[in-house]
Amino acid sequence: VKIIPGADPSYLETMGTVAPLFTLPSKRLKKMSRAKAGLPDLTLWYSVTNDGIMAHLTPEGNLLEGEGALGGGIITDVVIPKVVPPPQASAATTPDFISKQDYLRSNEAGNNGIDAEYSWTFSGGDGAGVTIYDVEYAWNQAHEDLASVDNVKLLLNEIDSSANPFVDATRRANAVSHGTAVLGEMIGTADNGVGVKGISHGANVGMAPEYTTLLGSARANAILLAVNDGKPGDVILLEMQAPACGLTDGNYGPAEDDLSVFEATKIAVGNGFVVVAAAGNGNVNLDGQACGDKYNRAVRDSGAIMVGAGGSGTAGCSPARQKLEFSTHGTRLDVHGWGECIWSTAYGEAHKDPNDTIDENKWYTDSFGGTSGAGPFVAAAAANLQGIAMKEFGGPRDPLVIRKLLTDTGLPQLGDDTDKRIGPLVNLRAAIDTLLAMGETTFKPYEVPRRGANGGYRTQMSRFSRSSSSWSSGSSSSESMYSSWSKSGKSGGSSKSGKSRSKSSKSGGSSRCITKERKKCIKSKDCEWSGNICVNDDSNFCVGKSEIKCKADNDCDWNGNVCVRDKDSDDCDDLNKKMCLKANKCSWDGDDCASKNNNNNNKSICKKNNRKKDCQKAKTCDWDGKVCNNDKNNRVSSINEKVGADGFIMTQLNQPTSGGVVTKISTIFGCAFMAMWYQW
Repeated sequence: VKIIPGADPSYLETMGTVAPLFTLPSKRLKKMSRAKAGLPDLTLWYSVTNDGIMAHLTPEGNLLEGEGALGGGIITDVVIPKVVPPPQASAATTPDFISKQDYLRSNEAGNNGIDAEYSWTFSGGDGAGVTIYDVEYAWNQAHEDLASVDNVKLLLNEIDSSANPFVDATRRANAVSHGTAVLGEMIGTADNGVGVKGISHGANVGMAPEYTTLLGSARANAILLAVNDGKPGDVILLEMQAPACGLTDGNYGPAEDDLSVFEATKIAVGNGFVVVAAAGNGNVNLDGQACGDKYNRAVRDSGAIMVGAGGSGTAGCSPARQKLEFSTHGTRLDVHGWGECIWSTAYGEAHKDPNDTIDENKWYTDSFGGTSGAGPFVAAAAANLQGIAMKEFGGPRDPLVIRKLLTDTGLPQLGDDTDKRIGPLVNLRAAIDTLLAMGETTFKPYEVPRRGANGGYRTQMSRFSRSSSSWSSGSSSSESMYSSWSKSGKSGGSSKSGKSRSKSSKSGGSSRCITKERKKCIKSKDCEWSGNICVNDDSNFCVGKSEIKCKADNDCDWNGNVCVRDKDSDDCDDLNKKMCLKANKCSWDGDDCASKNNNNNNKSICKKNNRKKDCQKAKTCDWDGKVCNNDKNNRVSSINEKVGADGFIMTQLNQPTSGGVVTKISTIFGCAFMAMWYQW
């Protein structure tokens, strides 16, 4: 308020808290006012802080009519301060850049796309139902074109926080751009009229910082945090690189050069996550002498999809599908994506708000690249495939099937240096068409082998697997895309893949089961499906019988409410291995069940019980530490164990058949690249 000259300002104290409006000393204010004739006296202005005065004023701050005596008649003017923004131009609307994202469209003359638009025509083809976990740093969750990440919490341990080891005080973009550009490629908001559109714009997203305040570099731990948070069918993108094969700095290769990252990746793949890994920007030959067998897939394989960087083919950029100079390469690489000229969110080289150039929420780039730019192409493609699989078949594909699918259906690498492999460019149209033709086979977790009802192992031949041992077909490795079920043990039949055949049972060809088709066979309580034929499951022939019929059958026993196999039955010949070992009067000789009273079988039993556990169960046999014997001269070497180059135990069982041909079944107990994996 302003009072009349000479008035006593203490009267204002009846209205509220009073203080001079101007904070300079009154003497200094008066001196300023005397600098020239006619200048106002600023010492007449006071600040009164009390809402009570508002009752005497209009909304505009003028005295109400009849309020001239307000403040004892000493107030001449009243000003009510209002805080308003400074005058500036309004924020500009960001243009729509989708027309510039050539990689979204089909691959045809003049356009080197991955056909994401084709995948969007399928339910789940935009990544819906899948979470993509980005393992790195530098995300701007407030970007206008990343609506789905606005409230997503970072995957961190308690009291820890994300950190960026490469923040450059002279360039803000380094602090907020790398992860933001990666997310823009994959999950840029669709149909909002601005910016870019993500390849998997329907997917959820998770962010796992690979560098934190408390842990520092925590790459492997970030992978496990993503596994713990997600579910089978989700995708993990590893955007980091590492010095490769002990070479000097600058020779960058995949992050899995670090063994802890390699093993964390195997865990992720083994738990059903598709892991996509940037190959690195060091132009390293992973097949070179310095790397040895580290990237020899036949020796060790994390299960990750390894991605190189290829030319985009767009105007002013490199020729399509040719290796870019910086990209690490080698036979371990699976596929490639664009490594240059990618339109996405962040950095600001292509667009900034012209009225507010420091507003990083409206920054866009047309030059994102490297294997960091290529990786999101593949991660998003994998997410779309899994999204379609879950909608079409009710569950995701095995990660190794997705890897093989993308590799087999990709568009071939071009140029003069195809010997420096970066793999084909992902091609969603061909991959989706092949996926849908494959039928219903979904991911099931890897398990330790357990015996099935017929005494054999229930196994699945992972048809994208590799074993250093040959199968009975004579091939040096097993590798294909589909999955099929087989069953080893007494029941006969061969696996769907034709790669392995177990010993036929005496009842395997009985017409009781053999004429049944697969669905009826599986539903039958006394039959079981063995690869491609229906065979008897004699372990179940007592199940379901009435009490009268059960007691009438010498091989069955009524236990009070159900009919079960009589473990004391003298009929050892017809028992499978599981039931034989349970029967008090029977012993398993390695191939068949025989009565313990038959002394002629003792030697055969010891010779063929080549597992320690089975040998110790046989009362007439001794385990000497290596083999099962009934005397010191009877040594058996039918089982050999060795440790593979990747550290996993490989067991080879050599089983002579009636024709003298040895069937070799190789079992690799590991995570992501088993020759056989097991389901109960």
